[in-house]
Amino acid sequence: MKPDILDIHVIGHGLTATLERDRNGEFLFTYRTDARTEISLTMPLKDTPDHFQRLPPVLETSLPEGALLEAIFEKLGKGIRLTDDFGILKLVGRNLVGRLAVVLSGEPIDPPDPFPANEHLLHILRSHNSRELVTRAMVGLAERTGLSGVLPKTFAMSSERETRVAIPAGKYILKTESQEYPGICVVEEVCMTACRKAGLGVPETILSDDGKSLLVKRFDLGEEGDRYGFEDFCALSGRSRKEKYDSSYEAVIKILSLFSTEPKKDIRIFFRFFALMHLLKNGDAHLKNFGMLYPSRENVRLSPVYDMVSTTPFLRKDTPALTCAGKRSWLGTRKLVVFGIEQCGLTENEALSSVRECMEGIGETIPFLRDLYSRHPSESVARTLRIFEVSSKPERSSLSFSGHRNLKKGT
Repeated sequence: MKPDILDIHVIGHGLTATLERDRNGEFLFTYRTDARTEISLTMPLKDTPDHFQRLPPVLETSLPEGALLEAIFEKLGKGIRLTDDFGILKLVGRNLVGRLAVVLSGEPIDPPDPFPANEHLLHILRSHNSRELVTRAMVGLAERTGLSGVLPKTFAMSSERETRVAIPAGKYILKTESQEYPGICVVEEVCMTACRKAGLGVPETILSDDGKSLLVKRFDLGEEGDRYGFEDFCALSGRSRKEKYDSSYEAVIKILSLFSTEPKKDIRIFFRFFALMHLLKNGDAHLKNFGMLYPSRENVRLSPVYDMVSTTPFLRKDTPALTCAGKRSWLGTRKLVVFGIEQCGLTENEALSSVRECMEGIGETIPFLRDLYSRHPSESVARTLRIFEVSSKPERSSLSFSGHRNLKKGT
């Protein structure tokens, strides 16, 4: 049997490398002699091939998970196995997040025919059954969508004349709630809004009229259609997507220090995200929910916020996704400041100011959250409102410390 060979293109730089699966199921990765750039921050250009027991981590970044992976399996049945990452990459490789495109050897990266158009995007956003429409689109485009995550989602694109759910060069990600997590799109919308008000970089988001779907603008695409490199922290740490919970927030800082071209700035940004994660009780901030974005190797920065969601409204006993000081427990404001000082290199005033601004951003979001709750009432949104109210209380931000050693005595 002839071994499988995939061509790896870096959009804007041409055919760059090949990946071959041998008869034993192992992989041989080889850069072309005329390659102009690397495919990953962790895989510099070299003349000799590399052997892998599994897919190179950078190619796992966008492999489907959850509902999308199940949809692929349901459509193709015996034609694909859920555990066959190489086979799944062959299906979705044309449409990965970031600047890579993967196709069978010799095939063009552009599809020979346009992707089928589904429901009009604006119709979905304004409909009273957006979940059904997004799920239908996801199933229809499943085997062409390189997008990780648990919630049902697909790419979406827009044009001047009409807006459709489709995959090619999609400028947006359209996702919807699942039956297991009703109200989660409302919760994500308010959490992303709080991050925006707290000063973090956050992509544009639009909630559907029925509150069941969310449109998120992709940040790996430039305004002129340029494709930026994107690698999540699973890939950058050499871990598979199955190991996304097997790490610590201290390790996240080390990854930032290693790959960012402006590490001090990015670590400060990360601390603000870290504080919001604890204040909003986001228990799913794992390695795949952090990423580095880069238009070039000389400009590698922490990506904007994505997938920020309060999880305890859905999982009452949820804990942080990664460890901090060896534990998975929620930190109070005082311990957040200690983390900022000891792990992020901030002064006490800088850390305290960041935490206060995060709490103020949460407080400024409460009127918006109350309005959404009045239109889309659910127990999960009600619980989220209680989290926002507690985390924004002025007395909690009125912290006065006499030296960082005393901070350790508080919570």
